[in-house]
Amino acid sequence: MVEEVHVVVAPFDWHHDGLRYRRHRLAEYLSRREEVGAVVWVSPVTASPRRPFEILKVRKEIKKSGSNLRDHPGLLCFLLPDIIPGRIMRLGRLFHIKRIKALRELVYSLGEKRYLWFTAPAFPFLAELCRWDRVVYDCSDNWGLSLEGRQGIKEKLDKLWVKSKAEELIVERSDLLFATSEYLRDKMKSFYGREALVVENGVELDLFHSRVAQSRVELSGLPGDGEARRLGYVGGMKEKIDFNLLYELMRERNNWHLLLVGPAPQGRNRELERLTGLENVHFLGGVEPWEVPGCLEKLEVGLLPYKKNDYNRAVFPLKLYEYMAAGVPVVGSGVPSTCRVEEEGLYLHVNGDIKDFAGACEKALAWSSDSKLIKRRKSVAAAADWEKKLDFMTQAVREGRF
Repeated sequence: MVEEVHVVVAPFDWHHDGLRYRRHRLAEYLSRREEVGAVVWVSPVTASPRRPFEILKVRKEIKKSGSNLRDHPGLLCFLLPDIIPGRIMRLGRLFHIKRIKALRELVYSLGEKRYLWFTAPAFPFLAELCRWDRVVYDCSDNWGLSLEGRQGIKEKLDKLWVKSKAEELIVERSDLLFATSEYLRDKMKSFYGREALVVENGVELDLFHSRVAQSRVELSGLPGDGEARRLGYVGGMKEKIDFNLLYELMRERNNWHLLLVGPAPQGRNRELERLTGLENVHFLGGVEPWEVPGCLEKLEVGLLPYKKNDYNRAVFPLKLYEYMAAGVPVVGSGVPSTCRVEEEGLYLHVNGDIKDFAGACEKALAWSSDSKLIKRRKSVAAAADWEKKLDFMTQAVREGRF
């Protein structure tokens, strides 16, 4: 059998903020395939405001070890530090950089069939690194726009990084394009004249079939069945989430309880702090992936409370089908890409204010314990299994067509 090597270009290192994104699922899926000899995760190293000397530290480590490689179970991580700290220096990811020869030699040594997956607009020159069997762009974000919808100097620099050719170069050099939403598919067509296939985010059903994993989650302070209504949001506590909407909801419905599960933001978020200051809000923090089903099992309604901005118009939340896999009805806002999934008993998307959002939650709470609806939610989630989606994507890539 001819062994394959898959190179996944990511916007950050594997561990970054503790969350698992679409690109993590892709890399893990590929690493399990018998025909795949190696998966290489290529990511930049940049400096955060809290750790301005991170780049210098990594560069020193690379010089000392003589290698950009870091081991990770099932794959190899290849680090490419930015030239110097600062957002403007992300533009350096457009050009050839030192040690790229080492990556080329690594790729040629790992497999006879070579595939390159761009999951972010970074290092477009990698498309010319070697003779690839396929180059793929999997677009999952409206890159260049801020999570909060702001358009300050920092946001304009990010937009410059993307619009200054990075994404355009990658699209031009890709054999196939995937998009996580119809919005991003339309962007590929209108901006670059290329067709993209929509493959929405899915759910890891295996996690929801493990009763052992679900039973080990302890949620102290959260009321038990029948004591109070339980709603929740599971995911990153990022700026794209409308914490003000949740604050108004929980202050208005103080007989409801809200569970927040996910890693805290890197910087201070006063909106989140105000929300978690309420007595009926319970912030669990980050948990292991296998613990997520146990958290969702405690809920009566799952929430997707996104801010209404241009960035979120392109988002298809990872948690939508995870809520359904747990049998939980869902209420969302600010993510119009999910509107086509709306169905009575399953999911409501709200465009209005706090009154409309609260009304949708009331309706979803009435659905929560209906056994037929629970079965229907799980059935819809089963059709969105990551394994099926990634099987389809990789087969399309191997054949070179959708």
